[in-house]
Amino acid sequence: MFRYDALAEHATAAEIAEVVRRHRGELFLLGVALALIAMSRARLFMPVYGGLAFIHFGLSRLGELRSEPIQGTVTRV
Repeated sequence: MFRYDALAEHATAAEIAEVVRRHRGELFLLGVALALIAMSRARLFMPVYGGLAFIHFGLSRLGELRSEPIQGTVTRV
């Protein structure tokens, strides 16, 4: 859920799908790491920190995706 919320206001549906497709494993590991931390005494703050972690991760990957050169050929009219 956090991965969608992090990108919903800033990315198109195609960009969200591409970020999730490329970084599915990293998103899963981030969720597992945050869940393990949430099992400690820090569970009161984990919704905030977890959301911030997913937002930071998602927006940085979106920036990387948007900075890539566009593939394809350009034709002059």
